[in-house]
Order: sequence, then C-alpha cells, then structure tokens
Amino acid sequence: VTAWLKCMYAKTLTADHYMAVITGVNPAGLYVALSEYFIEGFIHISRIGTDYYLYDEATGTLIGEESHKRYRIGDKISVRLYSVDEASRNIEFEAIAARGKERFSY
Repeated sequence: VTAWLKCMYAKTLTADHYMAVITGVNPAGLYVALSEYFIEGFIHISRIGTDYYLYDEATGTLIGEESHKRYRIGDKISVRLYSVDEASRNIEFEAIAARGKERFSY
C-alpha cells in the first residue's frame, strides 16, 4: 500500500526538477531518492544522458565512455519525473544534470 500511495503522491509533483541522491547503481541505471520527499525511483541508463555508460562492478559506478562522468552511491543528481506506473508501483525519473563531486551521507 505504501508504494502505491507514493506513486499517487508522485503524480502530483509539478516542479521542473528535484534534487535526488543516488541510492543504488547497476548496469541498467540508477536508483535515486528525492532529497525533499520520501520517494524513491529509478533512472534507466538511456535517460542519464547522451553518453554511453559502462558499469564498473569493482567500484559500483556507471562511467561515461566519452565524458568519463561517474555516477556512484551518494552522488547528488538533478532529476525530473519521467513516469509513474501505479499498477506496477514504479516511479521513473530522468537525469537533468549531476554534481559528481558532492556526496550525501545518511
């Protein structure tokens, strides 16, 4: 029920962008949590940027092939709501810009 309620609330978010912190990284993309809300979602690798990203399992990072931009747990990233699927209880975001040097700790 909680995941469904978060989806319902996410559909009401109307801002252009939100600050999020990366909570997980895998070959398919990034898991993020919005800094101002208790909402978590996923950024598919195709919605991170125009670069081709490779997953480095040893460091748990996604690395841009051309830009060498790194995404890792704890990095802050600016995101925009991409889609909300209430039936599957999934919230997806797309990256706007990132600040790779900033770290966030719980």
